[in-house]
Amino acid sequence: MQQKCIIKNLVSPLQVEELAQKLRLIESRLFWSIVYCIKSGDQTRAHMLAHEILYVRHLKTHLQIK
Repeated sequence: MQQKCIIKNLVSPLQVEELAQKLRLIESRLFWSIVYCIKSGDQTRAHMLAHEILYVRHLKTHLQIK
């Protein structure tokens, strides 16, 4: 909890919004990569990408970014 406050105090709202946009873009690209992998039959890569998207979502949740 204290760590989130420290992060928000050290960066400007503009920087937080830039980070939020980048995380949303990464999440979107990962999602469509998973869709492509599933359609092409590469289940192993799709599974690996699913772990990555969960990590990005965890970051967004931890930093309280929607």
